[in-house]
Amino acid sequence: MSAPALSLQSASKWYGQLLALNGVNLELGPGIHGLVGANGSGKTTLLRIASGLILPDEGHAYIHGISTKKSRARSLVGYAPETDSFYEEYTIVDFLTIMARLHGFRAEWAKRLATRALEKVDLGDQAKKRLRGCSRGMRQRVKLAQAILHDPPLLLLDEPFSGVDPVVRGDLVCLFRKMAAGGRTILFSSHELDEVERLTEDILVLVRGRIVAVGSAGEIRQRLDNNPCRVALEWSDSNDQPTLNDLVSEWASWPEVSGWDRSLVGLGRLGCMVRAPREGDFLNRLQSQVLRLGWALDRVENLDGSTRVLVGRILGGKMLGSSS
Repeated sequence: MSAPALSLQSASKWYGQLLALNGVNLELGPGIHGLVGANGSGKTTLLRIASGLILPDEGHAYIHGISTKKSRARSLVGYAPETDSFYEEYTIVDFLTIMARLHGFRAEWAKRLATRALEKVDLGDQAKKRLRGCSRGMRQRVKLAQAILHDPPLLLLDEPFSGVDPVVRGDLVCLFRKMAAGGRTILFSSHELDEVERLTEDILVLVRGRIVAVGSAGEIRQRLDNNPCRVALEWSDSNDQPTLNDLVSEWASWPEVSGWDRSLVGLGRLGCMVRAPREGDFLNRLQSQVLRLGWALDRVENLDGSTRVLVGRILGGKMLGSSS
């Protein structure tokens, strides 16, 4: 059996007193993989270790079975960092030619590789443009061209969609899919789950230096559905509608409800936030109550069940599966 394109084995990295990556185990094969996490969750550290730019303080990293301590392994990876650092006075093609020379290619071949990479990222007609005049979207594509210059089997992309317009985003998505279909392994990071799920169903969630969930966006949300949630309810304050006191007198005996709080809503409105151990169980019981009371609910919203809230949990550093 061939070795995985990328393998991390109990990889940890410290920056002084800060544990940036904590015992990560990971194996990736061909295809597109999304790494989701907040700023500070360890995404960039993971990608830099995977690229061989830095070594783990504990554990190991391998590219196609070769330790990243060896230069041969690093030649098999293309890495596009989140922030760019270009020679601003150079033209795009000259800059990429220099990068190809640093990979060890001779001048004539380096120029050919630079031109080919620019065509792949749809910048062939901008080859003579100076880097200082490039837009954010163009700079993102130049970084990608730099990463694919030497046609590596493994691509590591840190926030590749940051600051790009929808047209460029669509072009990059098409390019990534084409590369993956050709057998390459692509790992890209983002803090937007909805952005990642448009491109791949293989998602890794990183929280405080640990991978806490792996799977499709639906599978990750399923894990959330098994956790406690908060459901917002809102309705009209009128004589034919139940009062909050009417409702909580029933909820007090429901195992599907663990608590509630009154919500501040507009004049002539009533609202509350119900805490439920499981969303599905509560909504099933609520449906019966609505029909029995003739309750005209205007809002029923799981405050903990959306893509944005999942990202919010990541931003807050909460572990999936936690009841806190």
